[in-house]
Amino acid sequence: MDVALTVRNNIEDNAYDAELDGRLVGRVLYDRKGDRVVVRSTVVDPRYRNRGIGGRLVRAALDDVAAAGLSLTNYCGFVTDFLAANPEYLRLVDGRFPGKMPA
Repeated sequence: MDVALTVRNNIEDNAYDAELDGRLVGRVLYDRKGDRVVVRSTVVDPRYRNRGIGGRLVRAALDDVAAAGLSLTNYCGFVTDFLAANPEYLRLVDGRFPGKMPA
């Protein structure tokens, strides 16, 4: 993992942004639907993949969902894989509108 990586919720763009030395290197794109956060996709610049950036982005987003008492609807394959590897976050999934779930 990159020590200088910062992750912030960019509310104006409905995205969690990962920045490395001031450069945008990844995003989790989402929509708010009432008391749900609908994750659409996770994108990491190909030059920065395999450094744990996607995982840090998703973890930050899901930690915010939990802290705000919201639920998750997921349509992102990367988040599906993250949930499979980190089942403690499955409690956040909205029972009525789960989206893509781990097999």
